[in-house]
Amino acid sequence: QSYSKDKHGTRFGELGMGGNAQILFRTTERLSLGLDYMLLMPHDNKGAEYSYEKLRLNGVAFAGKFTLNPLDRLNFYVPMGIGMAQVRLKGYGDRGGSYTSESRDKWGLDMFAGLGMQYNLSETTFLGLEYRYVVAFVTSDDLNRYYGKGHYLQFHNAFLKLGMRF
Repeated sequence: QSYSKDKHGTRFGELGMGGNAQILFRTTERLSLGLDYMLLMPHDNKGAEYSYEKLRLNGVAFAGKFTLNPLDRLNFYVPMGIGMAQVRLKGYGDRGGSYTSESRDKWGLDMFAGLGMQYNLSETTFLGLEYRYVVAFVTSDDLNRYYGKGHYLQFHNAFLKLGMRF
């Protein structure tokens, strides 16, 4: 879910899909560090005057996972990361009596943090649920020069995770 809005209160995207892949190395019993790739694709949003489609965030981050109770079968953890993201947005509609369309993309810093839980099915596999709050340090003005509000883009995400340990 993208909570970023334009000057008229229209969200850039609605509830959509996303995906995530990680490679983490356990450094201590509680802390794992590595790389994270995230793709966020909120659903297109049709506004009254102006509509948005194809909002996408592709991010690569240095990531960490702090496990609160590492010895239990059901683990609770805090995921976090900082990296770079490419954000893309296409907008179209009536602007002052004339139809306009623009598509822009911008690279910027992104950060995420959240909460997660995973159930260890075996020594090597787990199933989990993870919430992430993501901030991309790309402003709405960077993506829409007419209706942007100057705020950084924000996303709330829930991931169903299936993982393997090696």
